[in-house]
Order: sequence, then structure tokens, then C-alpha cells
Amino acid sequence: MGRYKIFDATHVIADVAIPSTVGLLRHDRRKVLKVIGKRYPKSAEQLAEDYGEGDLKGRRATKEELVKELELTRQFFSLAKGKYTKKVDKAIERMEKMHYGGEKIASLVDPDARFGYKDEDHPFCGYKVHIACDESELVTSLEVLPGNENEGAEKNVRTLLKKERALETKHKAVVADGLYDSAETRKAIHGEGMNAYIPSRQKRIGRFHYVKDEDKVSCPARQASIGKSPHEQGFLYYFSVASCRDCPYQEGCLPLNGGRARVFVSEDYQLKLLDETTERKAALKKRGLVERRLGGGRSGMV
Repeated sequence: MGRYKIFDATHVIADVAIPSTVGLLRHDRRKVLKVIGKRYPKSAEQLAEDYGEGDLKGRRATKEELVKELELTRQFFSLAKGKYTKKVDKAIERMEKMHYGGEKIASLVDPDARFGYKDEDHPFCGYKVHIACDESELVTSLEVLPGNENEGAEKNVRTLLKKERALETKHKAVVADGLYDSAETRKAIHGEGMNAYIPSRQKRIGRFHYVKDEDKVSCPARQASIGKSPHEQGFLYYFSVASCRDCPYQEGCLPLNGGRARVFVSEDYQLKLLDETTERKAALKKRGLVERRLGGGRSGMV
């Protein structure tokens, strides 16, 4: 039985006939500017200056220039939409359907490619390769996702888990980064009999602490909750009126309801605590293995 299965994804820039796509984007901006110019010539002139076409000087456009044109066009559409006339809006809406967001295509040549982000400042056009590898850096499963997909979404995690199950390999835990941090994803991993070693942003519930072994919440005065009631996506734990009435920690405590404190503990938070084992910290360091494995593909093209 292996110890850890590591999940991650890398972006792949699509070879989407870059010159023709760049030309198409510029053509779309010119068409919108022409419609704007019929009633607002000065605005059209200023927009043409701000969202100009640049100069390729007779050479082939690069993938970086394609990304720039995609982002420039999206900014232009966002600025102009709803600001001028209905004809302008209709023209923009037609073109947006071809290029951006949701299931909208980013290229007529490669209709499956999507516009996504490596991070906030680095857009790309293409796909994500979602992989599972073991501690020897051997890739055991993979799936190809559109560039705008979140690899940490439950359905994408379940796909890899299903492929791993078919290999009849056993592991103690799945290790992944913060994009996988959700109750649904943790449930999917736990359902395969594995821990989910995923970074968690929430460590405590304010000044209170959930004691998973006792299924109770403790307060700064070391008092324990006396019961709980079910609520959507979790439980509301409540303390006794007697323990809260004369508590020296009342100042700065939660607002008392009916003379006692009540604390909501989400199902997601409880699932995270199931993974708080002695191995978790060491396991999270293993994420570097898959990042090293994917390092050579970060700027790839298909």
C-alpha cells in the first residue's frame, strides 16, 4: 500500500492558429468601434487609441501576443458594454459568445480551448492537464480540462479517484493544494477510504474550539457546549445559561442569545478536522513532488 497520492494541474497553451485568432479579435474591435463612431466619433477615436492593434511588423504573432489580444478585447468589451447604444451592446454580445467565459469558445479553430488564468496576472488560452502521481513522481492518472475549469472541483477529483480505483492501487491519503479545499471534495476522498491532506484556511472558530472526539465546542473559560441543533450545512452548538451568566470572558465573546453563547460549526470544518492527523504536516510537503514533475510543462503548447 502506498502512502500518498498527489493531485495537481498544469496549464497548456493551445495552438489555436494564433495569427488568424489575433486578426479575428482585432476585426471584432474594429467592428464595435465603427458602430460607436456613428454616434460618438470622439469616443470611438479615443477608444481606438487606448485599444489599438499594435504592430506585428510582418511576423507571426506569438502565443503571448494572443493572450494580450484576448485580454485587451475583453477589457474593451467590458468598458463599452452598456455605455453607448443598443446596437453596440448587441454587437458586443455576439462577439462575446465566440470568445469568453463559461462555455463560450476562445477560438474558432480550436473550439474546445478556453480562456483561463494561471494566476490573477497571467491569463492563458488552452487547457489544464489534471494529474495524479505517487511519491516516485510517476503519473498514474490524468484528464484534460478546459482552461477555465477548477481542477479542485468535486467532479474533477472524482474522475481521478475513479481512474485510480480502476488501477486497484491503495493509498492512505490524497495530497493537494488549497484549490481542492471544499467539503464536497473532502467527502469524495474520504469515500475512497483516504485522508484529504489539503491546506485549510480556518483553524479555529473565533475564540472557541471544536473538540472532534467529544463533538462539543469549548470556550476560553474551558466550558463545554451542552447540546447542538441542526442547521443548513452544519450544526449550532449552545452553552448553558449558568456557565455564560457569570463568565469573566463575556467581554469580547460572541453576542449572547437567550443568555448563552451559540457557535455555528460547518460540516466543512468538521471534515477538515478528520484530517488533522500527525502525518498531515509532513504529507503536505510532498506537494512539491508534483510541482517539480509538472514544472517542465508550465508553458507547453498543444
